[in-house]
Amino acid sequence: ELIAQILVDVPKYSLLSCRPVSHSFSDRAFPNLFSYISQWLDHNFSYEDVVTIAQNACERPAVMWSPWATGLDGPVEDTRLHIMWKVLKKHDIPVKDAQVILTVDNFAEMSEMEDITSRRFRTAQNRYLLHRAYLNG
Repeated sequence: ELIAQILVDVPKYSLLSCRPVSHSFSDRAFPNLFSYISQWLDHNFSYEDVVTIAQNACERPAVMWSPWATGLDGPVEDTRLHIMWKVLKKHDIPVKDAQVILTVDNFAEMSEMEDITSRRFRTAQNRYLLHRAYLNG
């Protein structure tokens, strides 16, 4: 309880440097640090966020990818998959007899979240990357 209370008072930008302190700090800081990631799986949220930036003539970058265009069909980063797993499932990936390799194609089956398809992951990743690019313009 004490660690949880300490981390509540730590600014979000400092949580990264708190994680190496101990496993207890790392486990408790993780959800606060990456809680926003799962929002990007929500099609409406991610679409509205990117469109809002696109419609703001004063704040948007001079050159930008259209939020209405289809996303790139590239790979989903392994790091993003593992973070998403830990945020959504609240624990590490279970390892049985053999080493389990999490992929965008087996995420839905392993997590028992059938609505999370590879296309949904790619769209979420692309919109998040657009969002970051626009804000860091």
